[in-house]
Amino acid sequence: IVSDHMTEYLAARKKEKAVIARRIVNQIKAKGGRFLKRTGDSDACWVEVSDKKATEKTAQALREGLDVRHKKYRPEKMARR
Repeated sequence: IVSDHMTEYLAARKKEKAVIARRIVNQIKAKGGRFLKRTGDSDACWVEVSDKKATEKTAQALREGLDVRHKKYRPEKMARR
């Protein structure tokens, strides 16, 4: 989903970038997805993060793989995790 919006994100102004990130968060949540983080050292404990945090992390994911100086999308920078 993030890579589908990279070109739009690159061309967007600062305020528009936040809107794009929020739109992605809403798309994921509409399909039943959640944004989680681990609590403590245990792999068994997860909590859902706020919409604000989810939007921040989505914006970070959108920035990864972008060459902002040259206004290019660099898919080789998108590491699969």
